[in-house]
This record gives sequence, C-alpha cells and structure tokens, in this order.
Amino acid sequence: MWSSLACRPTSKRGSQRQPALRERRRRAVQELDVLEEDAAVYKLVGPMLIKQDLVEAKSNVSKRLEYIGGEMCVCACLCLCLRV
Repeated sequence: MWSSLACRPTSKRGSQRQPALRERRRRAVQELDVLEEDAAVYKLVGPMLIKQDLVEAKSNVSKRLEYIGGEMCVCACLCLCLRV
C-alpha cells in the first residue's frame, strides 16, 4: 500500500512543494525574530485575521518548520527504499 501511495503523481508534487513551504516558514521565523515583544501579530484563519501572541506565533511557525523537515525526510527515505 505504501509503495502505491509514494508512486502517485500527487506525492511527487507534494514532495516538490515541501522545500518551498520550508523556505517560507524560515522567512516567517526571521521576520518574527525582528519584531519587538509588544508588536501585534495576526494569523489568517479563513477570511479573518486573528490577533496572536508573538511567542505563540514563533512557537507555531517553528513547530511547523520541524514537521515539514520531518516529512521531507520521510519522503526521501520512501523514495530511496522504493528504488532499491
């Protein structure tokens, strides 16, 4: 089952999209690091902007960055296993 999922074209597109997502998150972390502690940060939730604590925003973006890195590792391992 895993091999059929990994070989699907959508999986390839997803794995190509991950580096772009990771780069976007890295830039977001850099931008959040520049902000002062009392700066207003907003999160887009559907059609609304919701005010968010700066520490919470940094934490969320960092966790997402770690998750994307892990997913990229899994995709790379799956691709290597399927080639062998």
